[in-house]
Amino acid sequence: MNETPRRSAPVIWESPMSGLWAFYFFAKLYFFYRGYMSFTPTFNLLLLLAIIVPLPLAWGSNMFVAFLRGLALFVAGFLLLWRDSFLPSLATSLLS
Repeated sequence: MNETPRRSAPVIWESPMSGLWAFYFFAKLYFFYRGYMSFTPTFNLLLLLAIIVPLPLAWGSNMFVAFLRGLALFVAGFLLLWRDSFLPSLATSLLS
């Protein structure tokens, strides 16, 4: 009995952090719906696009580049979350 392995459907987008990013965007939408924060669609769509678009194949295998991309996305997500919240600006918070 020689069984050939079944091929699964092709994965369009797969990331180890995709569940956390989904939680991030659902939480932002929930807080926007409840009136706890504003929502900037343009910047949020740009961040989502940066998350979804994969690295080129030559760069994707480089762990350092993947780490730098993940770090940049984390910082961008944090800054966007701060911008959409009703907290004072980051410059004001750092100076006081």
